[in-house]
Amino acid sequence: MIPVLKPLGWESIESGVRIVLDPRESIELADEDGSIAALLTLLTEGRHDAAGLYHALNPAFPAVSREDVLDAIGALDELRLIEDRDRTGDLTEDERLRHFSNLAFLRTFSTLEASAETMVRRLRDSHVLMLGVGGLGSNVLQNLCGLGVGQLTLVDRDDVEPRNFARQFVYRAQDIGRPKIERAADWVREFDPQIKVRTIRADFTDAASVAEVVDSTRPDAVCAGVDSPAEIDQWVNAACVRAGVPFVRGGMMVTEGVIWSVQPGQSACLACPTDSDDSSGRVANSLLHQQGVARINRGAGPVATLLGSLVSFELLRYLTGFTAPRYAGASVVIDLAGDCDLTITARSRRPDCPVCGSELPAPEPEAVAAAGG
Repeated sequence: MIPVLKPLGWESIESGVRIVLDPRESIELADEDGSIAALLTLLTEGRHDAAGLYHALNPAFPAVSREDVLDAIGALDELRLIEDRDRTGDLTEDERLRHFSNLAFLRTFSTLEASAETMVRRLRDSHVLMLGVGGLGSNVLQNLCGLGVGQLTLVDRDDVEPRNFARQFVYRAQDIGRPKIERAADWVREFDPQIKVRTIRADFTDAASVAEVVDSTRPDAVCAGVDSPAEIDQWVNAACVRAGVPFVRGGMMVTEGVIWSVQPGQSACLACPTDSDDSSGRVANSLLHQQGVARINRGAGPVATLLGSLVSFELLRYLTGFTAPRYAGASVVIDLAGDCDLTITARSRRPDCPVCGSELPAPEPEAVAAAGG
């Protein structure tokens, strides 16, 4: 392992050193004898392992021990300021060009154990099952392909219709009447021929039909964007929890966007009993249905794109482990009538849950962080 400092700014100041990786924050470290500044200079060169760093520092700073160097490396790694040079050069030039922006973003979060290249490979080795390629799914599809997710399974029952064009941008006028999954799969192949894509034309009629698709495809994560029948979310929740597969769901109710995700064995699932549900929202929704108000899909283009981006970002968290899933076991409400503010309400996993109760073993944290490889 050769620790190397990431591209960042740093300077010596009266109290020590100031380091800036992200303009949002400035990190100041005490450095009474100047050894930290000397270490940062050596890390910028990226030529020494831990032992080499100690020997390079020792003539000028004999009081600095091997343990001090290891502790400093550990602290800088915890701050995500360094990465392992040996893990950063194993993509081809074509791959580096293809993933230029992905690498640049993920590098901000890389560590000695997981470089940006490591996380790009996790994406390339991942398989996402997409339940629905409509307003939400088609937008998520484009994001996942941009990220380079290596395998996609698309499930939908519908044909392309004129009313889809306000928010579903993988389809074209000449596709009207054609099965969505066929055109969506063609779009993937045209965009990136290296992405493997499979299609399943299916209509979910019960919990068993959902479980069959999840079990047979064995994905690393599920994107759920199917709105009917009314029980579909509970069916997806039960199937994914039983299979140990994280899933992310997005949708909207009139002027509110909603997102949630479930990390089986760790977060609350959709079926977990809770005393803090948004009862007013459920009562209002129930009242609309009781009065016979037809459900209308109000997901115009910017709405579908916004929800699709947030769902894609949560999937990115699951597939790379660059940070923990943000919406796991929580409900996220986006105020589409106001400033698009997000309200996140966390929920607790309940041992008496009929779906994910305490008898379900929690997966190893490493398995979740490295989902997809």
